[in-house]
Formats: sequence, C-alpha cells, structure tokens
Amino acid sequence: MNLENAVSSASAPFTFKWTPRQGIYKVIFYAKTADASVAGWKVNVKDTSGTVSTGQANALNTLTPCKAGDAATVGTNMVEIICDERLAATEVEISFSGVGPLELAEVVVVGKAWDAYPCALGYSSSNGFHANTGTGCQICANGQHESRSAFAATDTPTSCTACDTTKKIYYTNADDHKKQTTCQKCANHLVVLSTSESSSWTCVKCPAGQEYHTTGAGECTVTIDRSTAQAISVAAPENCDAVSCRVCEDGNRNPAESSTYCHRCEKKRDYTTDKINCLTCPDGQIADTAGTGCTNCAAGTYRGNADLECLPCAAGSMSGEGAAECTQCEEGKYEDSKTSCVDCPKGTYNELAGQSGLAQCLACDDGSVATSLGLSACAVCQPGFYGPADKTLPCVPCETGKYQDVEKQTSCKTCPAGHVPNSNKDGCVPCPMGKIPNSDQSACESCPAGTFQPETGKAECLQCGVGKITSTEGQSVCVTCEIGQEANTARTECVDCAMGMYQPDDTGGTCTNCPVGKYSDNVKSSKCTDCAVGQFQDNEGKAGCKPCPAGQYSGEAGAATCTDCASGHVTREEGMSKCVPCQPGFKANQNSAATDCDKCDPGTYQDQTGQTQCKACLANYFSSTDGQKSCKRCEDKLYAAVKSSQCLPCPAPDNSDDPVLKEKCDNDENKGCASAKYENQYGNFSHNWLEEDESADGKCGFDENQAVFKCKMIEGQLQVEETYYCKKSIKTEEIAGLAESDATAEEKTEKLVDLTEDTAMNGLGDMEAVSNVLKSIGISNETDGNNDVQPIDKKVTETILKSVSNLVQSDFKVASNETKEASDISAGVVNQVINVVKQTEVKNKVIKSPRLAVIDIKKDKDDAPAKKGIVAFSLPSSDRNSKSKGLQNCSIANEDDKEDTFLMIETKEGQNNAEMDMAVVLITDATLMPDAKISIIKQEETDQDDDTVKQILEDLKKDMEDKAAAGSSETPKKKYVNSFITEISVENPPEDFKLNLFMKPTVDIGNSSQSLNTESSGKRVEVTYICAKYVPEEMTWKEDCETIYDKARPSAGVLCLCDHNTSFAVLMSAYEIDRGYAQVQSYLTYVLLGLSTVGLLLTLVFLLPAKALRSTRSAKINICFTTALLLSSLLFLIQDAFVNAEDTGIIKLKSVGCAVYAMLQHYLWLVVFSWMVVEGFLMYLSLVQVFGSHISKYMLKFNLAAWGIPLPIPFIGYFVFTKEHTVGSFTFTDHGYLADTMCFIKPESIPFYALFLAPIVLVILINLVFFALVAKVIKNSKSSGNISDQEQILRQLKAAVGVMVLLGTGWFFGIFMSVPTPQFQVGMQYLFILLNGTQGMFVFLFYIVLNDQVKTHWLVKMGFQEEKKATTSSSAAGKSTATKATTVSVSASQNQADNIYENAAASNEEHTYASAEYATAGDKAKKHEFPAKSDNNANI
Repeated sequence: MNLENAVSSASAPFTFKWTPRQGIYKVIFYAKTADASVAGWKVNVKDTSGTVSTGQANALNTLTPCKAGDAATVGTNMVEIICDERLAATEVEISFSGVGPLELAEVVVVGKAWDAYPCALGYSSSNGFHANTGTGCQICANGQHESRSAFAATDTPTSCTACDTTKKIYYTNADDHKKQTTCQKCANHLVVLSTSESSSWTCVKCPAGQEYHTTGAGECTVTIDRSTAQAISVAAPENCDAVSCRVCEDGNRNPAESSTYCHRCEKKRDYTTDKINCLTCPDGQIADTAGTGCTNCAAGTYRGNADLECLPCAAGSMSGEGAAECTQCEEGKYEDSKTSCVDCPKGTYNELAGQSGLAQCLACDDGSVATSLGLSACAVCQPGFYGPADKTLPCVPCETGKYQDVEKQTSCKTCPAGHVPNSNKDGCVPCPMGKIPNSDQSACESCPAGTFQPETGKAECLQCGVGKITSTEGQSVCVTCEIGQEANTARTECVDCAMGMYQPDDTGGTCTNCPVGKYSDNVKSSKCTDCAVGQFQDNEGKAGCKPCPAGQYSGEAGAATCTDCASGHVTREEGMSKCVPCQPGFKANQNSAATDCDKCDPGTYQDQTGQTQCKACLANYFSSTDGQKSCKRCEDKLYAAVKSSQCLPCPAPDNSDDPVLKEKCDNDENKGCASAKYENQYGNFSHNWLEEDESADGKCGFDENQAVFKCKMIEGQLQVEETYYCKKSIKTEEIAGLAESDATAEEKTEKLVDLTEDTAMNGLGDMEAVSNVLKSIGISNETDGNNDVQPIDKKVTETILKSVSNLVQSDFKVASNETKEASDISAGVVNQVINVVKQTEVKNKVIKSPRLAVIDIKKDKDDAPAKKGIVAFSLPSSDRNSKSKGLQNCSIANEDDKEDTFLMIETKEGQNNAEMDMAVVLITDATLMPDAKISIIKQEETDQDDDTVKQILEDLKKDMEDKAAAGSSETPKKKYVNSFITEISVENPPEDFKLNLFMKPTVDIGNSSQSLNTESSGKRVEVTYICAKYVPEEMTWKEDCETIYDKARPSAGVLCLCDHNTSFAVLMSAYEIDRGYAQVQSYLTYVLLGLSTVGLLLTLVFLLPAKALRSTRSAKINICFTTALLLSSLLFLIQDAFVNAEDTGIIKLKSVGCAVYAMLQHYLWLVVFSWMVVEGFLMYLSLVQVFGSHISKYMLKFNLAAWGIPLPIPFIGYFVFTKEHTVGSFTFTDHGYLADTMCFIKPESIPFYALFLAPIVLVILINLVFFALVAKVIKNSKSSGNISDQEQILRQLKAAVGVMVLLGTGWFFGIFMSVPTPQFQVGMQYLFILLNGTQGMFVFLFYIVLNDQVKTHWLVKMGFQEEKKATTSSSAAGKSTATKATTVSVSASQNQADNIYENAAASNEEHTYASAEYATAGDKAKKHEFPAKSDNNANI
C-alpha cells in the first residue's frame, strides 16, 4: 500500500488496518526533503483476524516488531525495513523514536494477501503459500533443508531439499538447520543412522557389530588390518563417495561406541558369533579361520584351559584332533608325527616307553624273530629250526635233507651225497644199491628207465651210451637201437630221426642234419628236400625253410641265400619270390635291397613305378606335401620356380631366368595360356604361348596320332585343355610281341606283370595288347567264349590278375570322343577276367591282387560256402576305407561278421535262397568301365581323411550350382562310384532268378541329407546312392535294381535287389530335395494355417455355446467338419516341435512314434475330405433336391461314414508299404509309407498317390459335381425384390466362392503340383497354399461373419439388437400354430438372399441355423429326420 499524505513524527504513532490479513514483506520511509534523515522510525504488526495458521510467527492481537532488533537499510533520504518472513497482519503500527520533528513524504508498506504470501525460509506447503485456515506452511522435516538462499515475495516453496543420504554424515534436526542451504555435517567418525522423516537425525557412532565405512578415492579407501583394532583414519568424510555403517564381516567384531574398524578377536582361542563379543572355544579347540566358530586342534597338538593356542605334543607323545592333552606312547610303540603311536613293525622291538620315530624300533638278532607288531622283545629259534633272513616270519623247520642241532641259528646243515636225513633231522643214512636220493633228498628212489646204478650209497644213476636204452627201472645193461633209429635223449626208447635230419646207415648211431638249402619235414628220412622259391635255408638240420627277408627274394629252389632286389624294387614282406616296384609318388629307400618305398619330398613327384629318385616339379607347378604322383599348377596370381613346394605371388621378378614364370602370371590375367611341358605314357609334349582359342598339336611319341592342346576359358580362367588321341606307349609293341611268342602261359603272364607294373606309363594300346596276349593263351574276350578250354593253374591266374590290377590303377587319358573304343577294349578285358575265374583250377577260394579279387563258386564242392545261397566277403575297414582300397586281404567272411563284411551276395530262386555256380570279380575302380558322366575318385595310397569327402561334396555342390546358374532343370551329371565294382556271372540262372546284394560304400560321406547344401541358390540337396549296372554298349552306368539304404547312416551299407547278373556298383550323386523357395512356402503355410486355426477355433466358439445355432442339421455337420479340419491343422502346425529333418527332435524319424504321428495326420485329413463330401451332399439335398429326400438318423450315419471309412486306410498304408528286406544277416527297412524328413506320407510314393491323392481327387470330382449343381441354383436364384440386381449378383458371387472353399475344391490345384514344368509347378504350389491354407478362415467367414442368423443371434444375446417375433405355419399339420419361441431371422424375405444354402424355389420357413425351438410341431413329431419328409422342411 502506498501512503501519499505527508507524515510527521509529531503525529506518530499511527496505525494502518487491512482486511483480510496480509503478509508484510517490508516498509519503506521516504524523506520529504532531499538529503534529509529518515532514521528513528519503528514498525510493529498485529494480527486481529482471530485465526493463527501454521507457519505464522506472531500471535493474535499482539504487537510484534516487523523486524527483530528493527534492523533497517538506511539511505540518504529513505529507510527500508525488511520484515520477518512469517508475519501476518491486519494492522501495521508506525512509531517514531528518533529526534524530531521529522516529516515524511511517503510511507510504503509492501505485502501480499496471507494466502498468496510465500512460505518463509525453512518452510514449504503444497502450493508454496500460507493458508488463512488449517494447515499452511510447514517447517521442513528432519533431514531436509531450504534450497533458497534468501526470502523473496515471488517464491513458491512447495518442497524442501533432502540431505544427501549416500553420505550418512549430513543432518538437520533444528529449525535453524532447516533454513540453511546446506545440511549440517556430523563430527568425524559419526553417522546418521536413521534417515526417515520422522527420525531424530542425530549423529552417533556406528552401533555394536558395525564399522565406519567410506568409499571413494584417496583416504576414503581404507586398507584395514583385521588382526588388530585399527583406528578410524578418514579425516574428511565429506570428500568420499559414500559414508555409512557396515556390518562386520563374519568372524570380526566391534563393540559399541567404538572408534575402530571391525577386527578379529585378539586371542586365537576366541571367536565371535554376534560380531560384538568374543567367546572362548572349549579345550582342544581354537577359533576357525572364519572366526565364527571353533575348530579342533590338529592331530599332534593340544590346547588346555590356560593355553591361548594349540601347542605341539612333546616327542614320544601324540594326540588326535581336538585334544586337550597329549598321550605318551607305550613300550613296543613309537610316536609318528606326534599324531599316533605306531606299533613297531614285525621283525623289530622296542623295550622303552615314550620313544619317537621308527629308528627306536631295533631289529631282532640273527636267529630270532618278531612275527607280530608292537613287541618289546624277539623270540629265539629252537634246535631243529633256523631263523629266516626275513625276521618277520616265524622260525623255519630245517629243509628236507638238512638238519640242525643248535638254537638261534640262521641255517641248517646238508646231508652227505647219497644220504638222507633221519626222521628227527639229527643224522643221515645211505641209500641202498639201485637207488639214489630223490630230488629233495627226503628219501631214496629207484634209478629211472634209461639209466642204471650197480653200487650203493651213490648220488647219481649212470646214463646208457649212444644208441642204447633201458626201458625199465633198475637195469644194469642197455639195449642197442635198430638201424634207422637213434636212442632218445632219455635213453628209454628208440625213435625215428626227427624232421630236419636223416640217417642213411644201418649200423646205428645218431641222425644227421640236412645240409644248407635243404630240409626234411618227415620223420625217419633218408634224404633232404630243396627249399622252395622265395625261401632259403642257410643252416643245417632244419625241418623247413626260412622266407627271404624284406629287400631280398629267391627265384630258384634249393637256395642257401636270397638275392637283393633290383633298383627301384622292394620286398616289404618276407618270403617273396619277386620284388615289386615302388609306386608313383614314392622312390626306393635305397638303390638295391630296398625294404620300403619313401615318399617324394615336397617340391618333387614321381609318376612312374620302380624308381629310386623323384622328379622335380616343373616351373609353375608345386607339391606342398610329400608322396605326390604329380605336381599341382599354381593358382591364379601365383607362380613357382622349378622344384617348388609352394607358389609365390605374381608378378615374377624381372631377373627371372625362366620366362615361363612371367607367362604364368600373364596367363592368370587371362591374356593367354603360358608355355608348358607334358610328360606321360604317350610321350613328351610341349607348346609355346597360346592365345585364347588357339590350339597346338603334338605328335604322339609312339604312333602317328596327335595330342591337341587348346587354350580355352574354363570356369572363368584361360586354361590348356589336353586331349590325347594317342594309343601306344613305349612298351606297347613289346607287350604285343608276347602274343606272338612261343613262351608258356606262365612266362607270358609273368612278363605282363613286369611290363604293366609302371601304371603311370600304361596306355590304351597297352590294355588292348594285354587282351591279345590273354587270347593267345586261350582266354576269350567274349562272355559266351569257347567252353572247350584248358584249365588255368593258380600261379597263372594270380599273374593275370596282377596284370589287370596294374591296368585298373592306370589313367589312360581317354579322349571324350574315344570312349567307345576304350569301352570295347575294357569290356573285352573284363570278360577275359570272368573267363579266367571260370577256367582257374582254384574253386571256392578268393584269389587276390591289389585291385582285383575273384572267386569261382562251385556249389557241389566240399568247401562251398556254408550258408545256402549266401556268399559274404570281408575286408578290414582299414583296407576298405583306405585310399588305396586294396583287396589283398579280401576273404570269404562269416555271415555274422558285420563289421568287416563289405559285400554279401544272395542268390534266390523265387522267394527261396538257392545255391548256384557263379564267377565273382571284385574291382576297386571304374577304370575298366569308362563313362564320361562318372567322376573317378582318385585316391592316393594313404589312409582316408576328410579331404577326400570334402572334395567330393564340393564337386557335387559345384555341379548343382552350375546347373542352377545355367537355369537348367537337368539332373546333374556328376556321379561317383562309391563301392567296389562287383561283376557276377551266374551259370544257368533259373527263370525266377533274383540276385540281392549288400554293398558298403568305400567313402563315408556322413548323413546324406545333411552333407550338402548349395548356399548360393538356397536349395537343399542330398547325396543319393543308386544301385547301377554298367552297359558297355552305351558306355554308361545305368540305374538298376531296387535301392534301399538308411539315409541317416548310408555308410552302414546299401541293398541292391536285382533280377539279373552283370557289373554292379553303388553310384553317388546329388539330387535336389528342397527348392530355394520351399522355405518361403513353409512360412506362408504356417502363417495362413495358423490364421485358419484361429478361425476354426472362433467358429466353434460361436456355434457350440448357442443351442439355437448348433442344434440345426447343417450346423451339426459344419461343427463336425470344422472340428476335423481344426485337429488336422493343429497336428500339422505343431509337428516341428517334435520332428525335424535333422532327426534331433523328440520323435525320431521313421520310428514307431513317427509312424503313429503320420498315420494320425493321414487319418484326420481323410476325415476332413470325408466331411467335405458330406458338406457337398448336404448342399445338394438342401439347394437342389429339396423335396422327396429323407435320411433317418442322418448324423449317426454321417459320423460313421466320415470317421469310420478313413480309419483303415492309414493302417493299410503303413503295414502294406513298410517292408523289411534282408540279405543274409543285414536287414534294412524300406519305409515306403513314411517321408524321409517329416512324419507324414512319403511324397511321390504309391501310398501317397493311392491313399492320399486318390481320395483327394475322388472328393474333388464328387464335390465339383455338387458345386456345379449348387452354383446353378445360386445363379438362378431370384431377387427378393428388396435389393438391386447388382447386389443380388454380389450375393450370388459370395455364395459361390463360399461353396467352392467349403467343398475343398481348392485341393483341385494340388493335383497339378507335380507337373514337371518349373514355373507352372511353382504357381500351382502357391495357389494351392493360398486356397487351402485359408480354408479355416473361409469357414469362419461364411459360417459366422457372413451368416445373418449367427450374427443376429449373438447381437440379440449381447443386447445390441432387439429380438423380433415371428411365427411359422405347418402345412404338414394342416393348421397354423404359433411358435414357442422367435426365430433369429429378421424376415424370411430378407434372409433368403443372404443364405448360401437357400433355394429360391424352396420354402423360406426354416433357415440354416434355425433352432429346434423354432421348428414346427410337425418337425418335432418327426424328430428332425434329415431332410424332413414334410414339404415345409425343404431347406437347411
């Protein structure tokens, strides 16, 4: 307020009054004249309102100074008095106490209405102002303070600021504290324990059992020594991050009012449990390491009542754990580690107590013993006994033949020779004549046969002389042996000369040893026999010969020594008659007498056999590992000098001596093809730099043909394509000359082995020449060759097999357009091998070579296979899976030896096993079966590793990707022969002949369905095994026989079920099993089917609770159909939770559980199809054949048909098409019903087409007829007159689409999903998924959403629509009756157009979802038979 009138000190005091009361902020006095003093004025306030509010400082009706002490700010011509903040006033009294008179120009009182006046410092309210009545400003709670630095009239303090509780050293508990902008700080080492608003907020020391705790940098992080009471050391806790009391750690204590940190009890015998007080452990214990309890004193120590800690026992005493005192050890014992008193061991004693250590136990004297533990004295051995060296044993009686008459002795005395001890062992007696002491000198015994003794008291019998014997005991004369014999060593009988000895004289004597190079393997021989080839004997008198050691051989009989192998040849085993050459990639370990072949070093190679040195890799070629048959060309942007083990990055250095290195780098940039040299069986070839598509010819070294080297782009890189039209090698003419020579068959075949052993140098002409040599010795190259042939002995058979084995190991480098000639030549060789098997003298025994093994089985021979119609072959897995795939250890197997059996042949006549004569040829490689589509697995002579499998899979994958990139739908051409090739020729097979084979793959690729994944195209493929036969005329392997194997374990073997005999093998190739878009289709299926499932559930939710809806005939059928579709959809959706293609799910693929799941799905889908037919039949009766139809108990019949007819079909599918096939002891299950990667019917199988697709087709055909008839009715339906023609057409279209979906006509498109045209097939698949995946949604749409009866029913039930009354008439009853209840339709005419089941020609008295309650009396009398016999029940 502003006082304008002049005020004089003479008129003071004077008072100003207000209503309502005001909060006075300040009073200002202005002097009337300039520079006049205004000092001496006083201001008091009074509150006469009758109410004191909280936060108000002055009492009612009491003058209170505006400012305590009247402090004022004085200027030159004015004075300003700032009032206390909490003064409320209805009156202001101004007085003067100075020297007057003094006149004022103006007095200004500044304030606000009390309820708009801010709370004072240290106070706050909900709105920041005082209140005229009730609760207003409140003093800040303890632990809070003012955030304002000064009071201002514009303040609105609604809250106070809380003290920092992170550091529990700040507090406010007095009004003055709360007016400050900061909280009070506790004295050092004190904290505020209680920080609630109602607490006292006082500073105290940490309570007992707790310690002062700070965190932060510097002194705030304290390192505490818990072993003593360490004083609190933090001097400035306000600088720490946090301050609080912390509970002592277990085992530490802190008393109340402590100024130290928590610490352990001072005495080791004390502990704490309450972290405040120390407790004393019982005797024998001290505090445990945690300090929270007691633990026993360790064994060997003790603690008495007065002891502060555990003390060690004195020497000679012991204690166990927890001892209060130690125990002295007794006599016969000693103290060990002060933890136990141990008995002195046997053989020692101790006669003093309190002894320490084993050394106090003394050994017994000689002749005395201690047989038990803990003795104080030893026992002395008595006469007749002696003390053993081991004094822990009892005294020992004197041995037989010895005696002792003195005590405490360590041995007994021996009786004289020819004497034995008496019974008391105190003397000896002599043996009588003809006897001697027995072996233990315990009694006398007779001289044995072969000896004699004429005197008494003798110790030994005399032996008969050479050639003399005594056959009975006690003889004094020996008998002479007959001629041709000699006395045995015992001289008890005459025996024939032993093997290895001979005796030509008839005068008797000893047998003589056979001389060196000879042996005698019979008894009583008069002469010796020469050693066989491969053997020798350098010692006399042997019954046999020794095999030549490795590195040597013996080619002649009667050898006393063996001959060293020639250069480059070795014998790794003993007993060889011939040395073998080192194979490519190897060299002999020494120039002669080599025992093994060493691998070529990195940077070198060897492509020939029988070599002692390795060749250096050519320029730009390298070999990084040892044992290489060839060098690899450096990859792009790399080059290599001669004899390199690795390649270097381009460019080649300018100072390089070899320009080929630079050409290689240019080649890698596709500028052309670098110069190169080639050395092989057809000669030495070379060419200079070639431009792209430029060719260079090279004349074959040994015939007039040419080799062509063309520079062409191969897989994005310019490479030289080598094509050899050569035929002859350096040795072709020599081999051909054998056919014309007069040498014997044995000599010819042995020479063939020598000429073909260098497999790297064998050419196609060599194979043809070999065939001609075999023809020259009477072996036809035709399968129906001359039967009038001479038999072949075992040796010739073996050498022929070795020659052909060498050919099998060869790479003939056949040009692609020369395959026919190669096939004809190799087919002739294979025929010759079969004829060799038939002509060999060896029957029912396997004849082996490295790459071939053969057997001619004759059923009538005694050594024919024991199991009727079954022949099994075994090979150790180390050989079968080795890269050399050798057949040297192949043998006829026991049928039960599944581990090593790699081939089993079962011959059948009809359904029964039958023995048959047959020739079997096993070949390791497909070299003799040329096929341009077969990729040969070329493996080195080392154990199989993952590189081979990896390379095969990469080749297959690349082939698939190339096909995909080219947009080709052809089957990939890459195939591998992954088994031994088995050639079988059965003689005179019966008409119903069957041949079943069990074959194990030679390369284990793992799980075939997971071993390959073409990532670039997103397609899943699997490696498939195929039983195939070779057709020489067509130069190809063809799929043949029925193939059965376990895709999860293909390495377990493959069954080939055939009906003929030929060349068999298991082919391996990659096939597409999951197109790249299949994953998208799966996601789409799950999404749509999931939505359909929700739609089906909602359909049942809206129908089942409503009796008025579910009791109609059509609704019952719809509910059944919906239920079946819901169950089948759910089973399909949840399958992935139990089953997966990797077979790691709960339900294993092709298990019994999987079969049950598949049959259940199959059954439910058939039930769905059945209900689709019922739906179609229902619509037909409802909309087409309206009158004159009647089916009694229709729901029972429909349910029996829909649920019963499909029931046996899944069982038929599983049990008829799941077959077990057995070959010998190997059984495989052919799951013709179950799919490979899921629990459902196998796609594209007979059960799929016959038991799943055929019912679908049948349902579609039936429902298409129903659909056509129903669609015709819908089309011809008339408008009700209340709607336009356009709306009528839309309703008809809606009805037609609904009928099409509900009848399942979308399954019609599934028939075309197997059409091979890719784009059409994909389109059909997506259309099929869209139509059938949404079937459940359409069910919900047409049964619920678009059905007026259902909508009206639920709108009425939920109160959104009033129930409309209607009546029906009964023509059947002949009179009109009122219905007991109302129908859910709005009107007959309106619903007729919306009901998809409504026939325009029919009565509109009953609709699809009309309740039984709304039926006529006539309907009830007939119990709702379907359809009703009466005319008024004409539609559903």
